[in-house]
Amino acid sequence: MAETDPHFQNQAFCNFLSELPALEEFDLDITGSKPVQAQSLFARLNAPGERPLHYAVSDVVAAQPGHLTVLRLRSHHVPLWSGVWRTLRSARVKLADITTSVVTPELFDYLTSYSGLRKLVLEYKDGGSREANDGIADAFYNSGTLVQHADSLLELYCPAGRYESRFGFGVHNAQNLLLETTANLPNLRSLTISAADAQKNRGVWCGNGAINHTMAVVLAIKRTVDKAALGPAVVRVGYTVYELQFDEGRIGREAEV
Repeated sequence: MAETDPHFQNQAFCNFLSELPALEEFDLDITGSKPVQAQSLFARLNAPGERPLHYAVSDVVAAQPGHLTVLRLRSHHVPLWSGVWRTLRSARVKLADITTSVVTPELFDYLTSYSGLRKLVLEYKDGGSREANDGIADAFYNSGTLVQHADSLLELYCPAGRYESRFGFGVHNAQNLLLETTANLPNLRSLTISAADAQKNRGVWCGNGAINHTMAVVLAIKRTVDKAALGPAVVRVGYTVYELQFDEGRIGREAEV
């Protein structure tokens, strides 16, 4: 069997993972457009037959409940990977560092099952519609995810969608959303967000409208940063970085980067 054969590669990859009894950090990036398959995985875990790779990864996660603290999971096949979050919850794995493009209600269900998260990177771009993005926003903000980790969360990377919705920072909500997010996280040291484009610009080829709208959002965020006492933190908006520090009651200056 050639080494370039995908079944051979997946088998070798998963066999290697199965021999790691104390895995602490797991970084998996699936960039292809086709679902990845793995065959005859994890004999010691009784997983016979040909199975999708996300099942195998769930097996690895379940086998490391006392060791795994960092998980970076990226994939174009978001629905397939929701099972990993269910496995983490059922296995009572308490991750301290999560980076993922698999942003689903199952992720938020998992995050509300424990406390102690220190870093959360949500690489969520766009659900395809305002309704889909609003659904993710409701699951995130209404689930108590941030409150559950309020005392421990130090870094939050939340670009929050390409277009305006309840999950994105737009002209309609930039000030309130930013204030509410930071107020609920007293120990936050780094917040990375992006300015969302207007829904009316979805699918529009000309970039002038998007540029003008995005700049308006950036200005709204900047005004909030300049005026509000958000606590000692760093707020990144696109390529602009604001360092927030208490200075006689005033906060907000552009950091030198």
